Order: sequence, then C-alpha cells, then structure tokens
Amino acid sequence: TVGGDAMLAVTDSDLSIDAPIHVTDGTLFLDVFGDVDQSEQGTITASGLGLMVGGTTMLPLANDVDTLAADTDGTIYFNDVDGLTVGTVTESASDSDMSLTGILTANTTDTGYDVKLAVAEDLLITEAIDLGSEGNLFLSVIGEVNQSGQGTITASGLALMVGGDTKLPLANDIDVLAADTDGTIYFNDVDGLTVGTVTESASDSDMSLTGIHTAITTDTGYDVKLSVGENLLITEAIDLGI
Repeated sequence: TVGGDAMLAVTDSDLSIDAPIHVTDGTLFLDVFGDVDQSEQGTITASGLGLMVGGTTMLPLANDVDTLAADTDGTIYFNDVDGLTVGTVTESASDSDMSLTGILTANTTDTGYDVKLAVAEDLLITEAIDLGSEGNLFLSVIGEVNQSGQGTITASGLALMVGGDTKLPLANDIDVLAADTDGTIYFNDVDGLTVGTVTESASDSDMSLTGIHTAITTDTGYDVKLSVGENLLITEAIDLGI
C-alpha cells in the first residue's frame, strides 16, 4: 500500500504481480521493458493506471482503477470491477512527472495490437484509442459505453459486448463492426464500414463476435443507428428482434 503516486520502472525484463498493489488516492505508473502480468492475489487498486509496456499486458484479475491510459508495443487485456474511464494519467512519483493519454498500440508499428477491456459497470472514453491498421478493440462492458471529448476510436475492428446502451458519436475510424448488446447502439464512422466478424487475441479466450445482435435477452430487441461516411457493407446478420 502506497499513499500518493507510485512508479515502477523495469528496464530489462518482465513484470509479474502476485501480491496486491494498493495506491491510496494516487496513480500507478508501470514503465516496463517486457511483458506485464498478474496472478494469485496481484490485484491493482488505484485512481489511475498508466501503462508504458514494451510487450503484452495481461491484467485479468479484480482490479479497481478509475482511469486507464496506455502506450504499448503489445496486446492489452485489462479487467476492472466497476466503472472505468479511458483518459489521462499523470504520475508525480518520479522527477519526470510522466503523463499518458488514451490508449495507443501503434506507436512503433502502424499495424498496432489488439486490446480487450472488461468493465463491470460503465465505460467512458474521453481520450483517443488508436490501435493502428490491424488492431482490434473488444469491449466487454456490463453497463453503458460512451465517448466524449477527444475519445475517438481508430482500429481495424470493434466488437461490442455491452449490457446497456452504446453511444459512440465521435469521428471514429473502424473497418469492421460487430456487436452483441442488451441496449441501443449509435455508432459513427468517418469512412467505409463493414458489419462482419471481429476477433481479439489479447486475452486467453480469443473471443469473437459476428454481426449485430440486440435480441439476446429479449425478443423485442433494441434500436441501432449506424452513421457511415462512405460505403456500408453487411456481410453478417443483423438481428434486432421483432
């Protein structure tokens, strides 16, 4: 347990977390050359979590973080027990006072990497998510998904497993969209869009979604609005109920 911000710098290897990290009223900043993973009791509790990681990030345990930001050269899987914001995280533990904004996996390669966020309440995206030309974003959210401010999404594919409404009205740039939701969907894209299949490789499960379905728990389903800047191609089923 640490009062205030904490920064862990691992310059030449991986970081494994197998005991709890509790940063009271502060942010945890991980600057890691290799991979980051957690096991046993290695949960993270902090106001903010900043990830500067040279490899893959696997944080599947019952973490409790308010704001997440990342700049990585690998896939990210992050699980949170309540609400989460993708925003800005700044640390004051080091002399440099480093800051991260949004989620970026396309810093050293244009192709980027997959990201999966599992959130037990609502997800709010206030800063940009950029996964490059081949990275897929998989959102598994119990509550609602919203974006505001600079919170655009750029990725090859976007998969929505959402228990509430999804509102993504900003200038997003996605090639393929798939969704399985218990709420309405509004999605805006700046150019062409395909309703198809999206698969993630960030978690051990390698989950996949196909088409758009809003009639999973109710036959009546929910409304969907797709706003597309160029052509729309539908290659998989859209089922909004009856």
